[in-house]
Parts: sequence; C-alpha cells; structure tokens
Amino acid sequence: MKNDEDHKWHYEDCFIPVEELEAEAPPPPGWLARFWPVLAAVSAIAIATAVWLWLRQERPADGLEAVTQREADLIEARLREILPPRQIGEDPTQRQLPAELLGKARLLLRQGNDEQNVLAKIALKNDNGAGFTLDALKQEPVALAFRLITLEGHNWYNAGEFDRAVKSYEQALALQPEDAAALRNAAIAHSQARQGDIAAHRKRAVELLRQAVMQVADGSAQWCELQNNLGLAWAESLDGDRGENLRQAIAAFNSAPGGLACDGDPVLRAKLQTNLGTAWLDMGTGYRVGNLNNAIAAFRLALAVYTRDGHPLEWAMAQNKLGKALLALAESRGGDGGDDLAQAVAAFRAALEMLARDEHPLEWAEAQNNLGLALDRLATGEPDGNRRQAIAAFQAAEKVYNRTLHPMEWASTRFNQAVALKHLADTAAKGCDHLWQSAAYLKAAAGVWTAEAFPAAHQDRIRPFRQTLGEVWSARGCGTDKTFDGIPAAK
Repeated sequence: MKNDEDHKWHYEDCFIPVEELEAEAPPPPGWLARFWPVLAAVSAIAIATAVWLWLRQERPADGLEAVTQREADLIEARLREILPPRQIGEDPTQRQLPAELLGKARLLLRQGNDEQNVLAKIALKNDNGAGFTLDALKQEPVALAFRLITLEGHNWYNAGEFDRAVKSYEQALALQPEDAAALRNAAIAHSQARQGDIAAHRKRAVELLRQAVMQVADGSAQWCELQNNLGLAWAESLDGDRGENLRQAIAAFNSAPGGLACDGDPVLRAKLQTNLGTAWLDMGTGYRVGNLNNAIAAFRLALAVYTRDGHPLEWAMAQNKLGKALLALAESRGGDGGDDLAQAVAAFRAALEMLARDEHPLEWAEAQNNLGLALDRLATGEPDGNRRQAIAAFQAAEKVYNRTLHPMEWASTRFNQAVALKHLADTAAKGCDHLWQSAAYLKAAAGVWTAEAFPAAHQDRIRPFRQTLGEVWSARGCGTDKTFDGIPAAK
C-alpha cells in the first residue's frame, strides 16, 4: 500500500513561474512589434463593439432606457399626483392612464427605489405585488410610516378595495390629522365603502371634508376640489333630511362662482356647475319648476366651458343632464311641452354623438333610455314616428342593461317600452297587437319590480299602468281578462 502522501498534489505544481514563461517566449517578429499598438487599439474597439451588441440583445423587449435620478423623481411625482382619490363616485378600477405614463411606470418598476417600485405597481394594476412590497417596507423607521401607509391606501383604492383603503387612510390620518390630502383620501374612501354601516361611512366623509376645507386657502384650486367633493358627499348622505342634505350640497357647489376662484381654472368651475345642476335636478322640495330652471342654467354654464373636442366626455355628460332637466321641466309644466321636449331630444342626441357604446356603455345606455322617454312624449311632428324611434332607443339601451347586473335599469327600459307601445296603440290601426306587446313588456318589468324587492316602483308604476292597460285592452275588444292575463312576459 502506498503512502497517502504519494497521491497528494499541490497548487504550486500546476503553475509555471512567470519569469520562466517570459524567458522561454520567443521575441515577436519585427513587423509585429512595429504594429502592436495599432493591433491593440483595433482589438479594444472590436471587444467594445461586441459588448455593446451583447448588451443590446440583453435589453428587455420593451425597449426601456436607463433614466437619471431626476427623471425618476419626475415620474414619481406624476404618479403621486394621479393615483390618489380625486372625486366621490369615481371608479378607480376603470382609470385609463396614458400609454406614455404606463411606459414610464414600467421604467420606474425596473430602475426605481422601493417606494417608486410600489407606485409603479399600483399604476400597472399589480395591487398584490404592491401590497407585498409595502408590507416589507412598513417595517422601516416610523418616519416613513405616514407616506407608506398612504401608499397602501392608494393601492387598495385603485384596486377598488375601498373598505381596505378606508383602514389604511384612517391610519395615515391618525399620524397627520390636519393634512388636507389625508382628510380627502379618507373621505372619498368612506364615501365608496361597501361594508358595515353605509350611512355612518357617508357621514364620516362629510365630517372629514368639512375639516379639509378649513386646512386650505379659500378660493384656491385645492379648496374648490374639496368643496366639490363636500357637495357630492352631502348629496349622497343617508343621514337626516334629503332636502336639507341637497341644500348643503348646493351651498358647497355654489361656493366658487367668481372668475378668480379655483385659481382661475374654468374647467374646475365647470365641474362645480355640473354637480350644482345635478343637485338642483334632484331637489324634490320647494318650487319644482324653479329648481329645474336653476339646473338648466347651471348645465348651460358648464357647457359654455366644456367643448366637444377639448372635453368630449364631460361635454356629453353635461348634455345628457341638460336633456334630463328639460324633460323634467316639460313634465312639470304640463301641456305638450313641445319646445322643452324638442330641446331635450336635441341634447340627448348630442350626447350620443360623443358617447361610444364600447367605451362608456352605461352612460350610452342611459342617454338612449332618456332619448326614448323624450321622443315618446314629443307630440309635435309625427307622434307615431317619434314613438317608434323611442322604442328603438329603449331596445338599444337593453343591449347594455343586464337583468342580473342592472335589474333596476333593465326593468325601467322594459316598462318604458310598455308605455310607448300603449301610446302607439292609441292611434295605430293594429292597436291590439301593440297592446299585446305592451302587456308582455309590462310583465317583464313586473318580474323585477316586485312588491317585495322594489315596493315604490311596483306601487307607483306597475300597478296603475297594469290597471290602465287592462281597461284599454277590454275597451278595444282585444280579448277577455283571461286572455290578457295569459300573455307571457317579453324575453
């Protein structure tokens, strides 16, 4: 047996001293020595080019470039501006950030610091990823707590998790109880909360916004934004008298009428005017005609600012609301309401010119339903032609409204078709056919507007119209009561 030492080897045995290599190496030929510096430079250029090409291949497919610290800070500032809650009633899950900003968010995700990484994830709708990062970051010193917990609130808010956002925003508010933005964030989240005592949530929203208004300069843009949200919170309040809540809302919306208010921003004042008009439109107490005239005046002031090209969605929504106010005014005044109804029809059609069904389906369907109501009541021109157009508009709205997802709206369009068909039967030669269809649509609406689920709609609309339709059915000799009751509901 050989000694184990015989099988050992040493690192020294594997190397040849440099001195020996230099001694053994033959001298370079004369021509190589002469051109050696040139060859070395060419080799260096070739190597640098190869590395550059390799890096180009390794760069992500999205083509993102490196950014400076200043550029990263500017992207962060823009995201911090756009991600917080802005207005009561908005749907943050439907926010469409500009493609350019989303590209910058991806850049920040790859190259930014921890907080910038969170902002990028929120912008890119990666709420779970943002949540994991925030959980880790919140272990940092307390000095960062307010900023990080606020970011956590933004994350849940933009994900549509309003109740989780409430918790985070309230925690941040406890650290900075007089911060206007913190008060606003918590208020808007409370106004959209879906769990617990909804009335209490909305009451809390009013309280927080009243505090926020006192923290900023009167007449500033921030003050106007807070007044706008305060008015929306009052309008949605479930606490106290509805009429008094709307009066408080009107006072908030009407707080900045002057040209220098809101830092001279006409678009911000137009937003206040639109919401002011909505509050007057919803006001059920007092002199109804006067309320509606106030609403119409406010919508027209807003439309003096909004333009089709510059503010297409806001312009369309203001036109739709103007049409609703004109339609309600025609009904309040009585008579044929010809001029008011004609203006309402024009307003609804203008709104529909700018509302794309694919982009704003619910708003488009509402405008179609409103157009149908106005056409059904319009007695000027060709009444039967108007009613056929009305039925077509109701049927268009039905393409969006779903019985399961939108039961109230679905039943409303069915009921409106029943009424229009009954009106058409009053003058049409084939009146019984229209009455048959009217009864079918009425039964479809009654299947949703039951006495248990929607007692007011059942009592005020279904039952009276059912009685009227039955009387007309018998008077026209269209069949017996048994035949009328046997008509199946429209599908």
